[in-house]
Amino acid sequence: MVRPAVSKYLLLFCIVFALQGVLNVSAYSWKTIAPQTGSAQGLWTLTVSGSFDISTTYKGIFTQIGGTSYVASTLVSPSSASSLTITVPQLTFPAGYVTFTVNSSSGATISGPGGTAQMILFQAVWSLPTQQTGGCSKCACGKALGQATLTISGYGFDPSSSEYVCKFWCYNAACDPQTFVQSAIPALPTSTTSFSCVLPAWPYNAHDTAGHTKLVIEKGGVALAYAAAPYASADCGGVFDFVDGWRAALVTTGYATAGSTTLPITGFGFDPA
Repeated sequence: MVRPAVSKYLLLFCIVFALQGVLNVSAYSWKTIAPQTGSAQGLWTLTVSGSFDISTTYKGIFTQIGGTSYVASTLVSPSSASSLTITVPQLTFPAGYVTFTVNSSSGATISGPGGTAQMILFQAVWSLPTQQTGGCSKCACGKALGQATLTISGYGFDPSSSEYVCKFWCYNAACDPQTFVQSAIPALPTSTTSFSCVLPAWPYNAHDTAGHTKLVIEKGGVALAYAAAPYASADCGGVFDFVDGWRAALVTTGYATAGSTTLPITGFGFDPA
């Protein structure tokens, strides 16, 4: 049997030990983060200022506002007792505002400032991987008559939104820089990392380099930032080339004698000169 006095001291020791753990957790907190805006692609550096235990490790938790989805960074040691540097992970849900928290390796959440000081805005970004349609050989290209499918890669796309549009702006010295065409049907992403546009017809000169265009991706009328995908073996820098090509001959019968009849050819991208 444990004596009453020993039992009392044992209970007191347990209470003090538990309180010490609580006090140690509450002794550490973070105050600010910078920057508070970044790419949904991740891989950028987030600096957290506050007070940290240099003998433990921490990770950042990025939780979707209004949802339950989250991503977490890897555990890292503080660079000092007042600073923590985190490499932001790739976002796996649609871009937007997230709530940022810091957890220790034990799973305890470190006290933060609350409110907007704990919010980060992730922005969707896109890239244009190598792809050729219609037999062309440039980095990303297709026939000027359109109709082919162009795949767009990226991060932070919203699969519930059909507001994505591909615009192709003329990008050579011989054309009016205000000249552009856009996909007729807005695109609906199949995931947070991919969607497809149906190429519009390019009704201007596309012979040689004349069909050189700069691709712009918009969501709801707002242009998304371009970010070359680190995993791509070749990235086209957002440049797409339309190439000229014929579609049909309007006359299918006639005399075989040379010059006896005219054969009209229709298509897109012909050089009028």
